[in-house]
Amino acid sequence: MKIRALIAAALLASGAALAQTDKAPAKPAAEPTAKPEATKPKPMARKHNPKHNPKRSQDARHCLDKSSNTEIITCAEAYL
Repeated sequence: MKIRALIAAALLASGAALAQTDKAPAKPAAEPTAKPEATKPKPMARKHNPKHNPKRSQDARHCLDKSSNTEIITCAEAYL
């Protein structure tokens, strides 16, 4: 029981020590600042819109009755 308490205390102490070292160092005052026009905004990521597939909502469990993995995959791809 004492060993578990010591291990728990050591983990808490090491977690507190790690939390303190994660702070970023302060920038020196002599460093020039970036101009606003020099920074370009990142393009927004497009949302993935899969093609409408009428089979998508159907049950494809019959594909599991195939004999090999490649046959199962090719059968199931029709439902993706």
